[in-house]
Order: sequence, then structure tokens, then C-alpha cells
Amino acid sequence: MEKKKTGLRFRVLVVFSIIAILCAISLGYVFKNLPTAFAEEDYLTNQFVKDGINIESCVYSKADNSLKVSIVSDTDSDQIDPETIRVMRVARNKIRYELEDLAIVNSSKNYNEVIMNSNRKVLIDSDTDILEFPPFPECKSLRNSIGEKVDVEKLKSQLNDYFSSDYRFDVSNSDSSGTTVSISLFCSEKNDDEINEKIAQLVMKIDSMNRESAGIHQLEISVYAESESNLVLYMYSDLVYRDFLWWQTPDIKTQWTKY
Repeated sequence: MEKKKTGLRFRVLVVFSIIAILCAISLGYVFKNLPTAFAEEDYLTNQFVKDGINIESCVYSKADNSLKVSIVSDTDSDQIDPETIRVMRVARNKIRYELEDLAIVNSSKNYNEVIMNSNRKVLIDSDTDILEFPPFPECKSLRNSIGEKVDVEKLKSQLNDYFSSDYRFDVSNSDSSGTTVSISLFCSEKNDDEINEKIAQLVMKIDSMNRESAGIHQLEISVYAESESNLVLYMYSDLVYRDFLWWQTPDIKTQWTKY
């Protein structure tokens, strides 16, 4: 009699186990086919936050593979300023180099970038071809060299050979976005034409170094006139994608167009 009860209990346990497994499979199928946009948006938001970017909202559409990111800059200015440029570069680097494998966006205009100041006034609202690759052989070479070990001292020595005492520079390296050269240019007076000309010459020289395999992926330029506290131009460029972002003081009447 005891053996029959034991056998009955065993069969009941087996039945319940089978039911539990079938339920788990069914639930897994349901969850697998539920929309995942919210989870992806949370993940993306957290990725931006890791780099110190204040995300107001992140809207991702898997159907058309589009991403809209609204970012709050620390600036209280009603116009684009150097801090706005810096935030834009950090955000674009995140998408291009750290989130690219997730195929969040492709090369069509499906990345919408909204930058607001600390008072939530919109400074920029643009659609950007963020992964459109330039048709230059050096760009492909630069993209492939990201993550390689860089001889920082050798690069600094090269920069010393190229630039005069009017320039100060620093070199940093990131596994995700490559080598950044930060250059400060000091001018004795604010001459718009002279500043424009020097910026053009500087960028062309960096491009020349890259064609000789210097491996400079990001270029940050700060121009000071008359004193070190008077910043008149700030540019933060991605040389892999030829994406130039810059700010200039309203006192400079002409846009940088010589390069």
C-alpha cells in the first residue's frame, strides 16, 4: 500500500514538473516576443549616464532603427557654447564607437540629437548621418587603428617638431574612440583672419600626419586671444568620420570656412 502511495506521489510530481516546464517555455516565448524598446532605451540611457551625459529622454524605434536623444548641458547660456560642443562629441563618440555593435542606428539620417541648456531651452535639434563613412582611405585606416597601443611620447615628439611655441598640446588615448590630441593656441591679439588661417593650417598639418600613419582620431582645439582667459574658438573634431564641431565667440564675424 505504501509503495502505491509513493508511486502516485512520484507520478503527480512528474506531471507538475512537466506542467511547470511547459509554462516556463510558454512564458519565455511570450517575453521573447514582447517589444523590447523600453529595455533598450533604459540600457542606452544608462550607457550615456556612465560618461556623465545628462539624458532628458531617449526614444528608440526598432521598427525604423531610429534613435532620438535629448541631452541637458550644464551650460545656462541661451546659445551654443564650448560645453555644448564637448557634450555633443562625447555623445556621438558613445554611439559611434561603443554602441555601434548593437546596430542602434545605421548610416541613414535616423539619429536625432536635441541639446538643451540647464534651463531646458533647446540649443540644437538636428538629424545627423552619424555613421556615414567618408570616402577617404585614411579614414578607414584610422577606424581600424582604434584600440591599438599608442606611443604617446613619440607622438608628442612629432607634435613638437611640427608646432611652434604658440601651441600647447596634450595626448590621451581611449580604447573605444582612439587617440585624442588637445591643442591650445595662443594669439597675442584677436585677428579673425589670422585665427581662421591658423586653424586651417593646423588641421591640414594633423591630416598630413595622419596620412603618414600618426593615428590621431580626435582633435580638440582651443584658441585664446590676448589672454589665457579669453577663449575665442573651441573645436572638437572626429577625424575618422570627418565630423567637425566648433564654437566661436560672437565677436568673430566670419565663419571658419578656409578648410
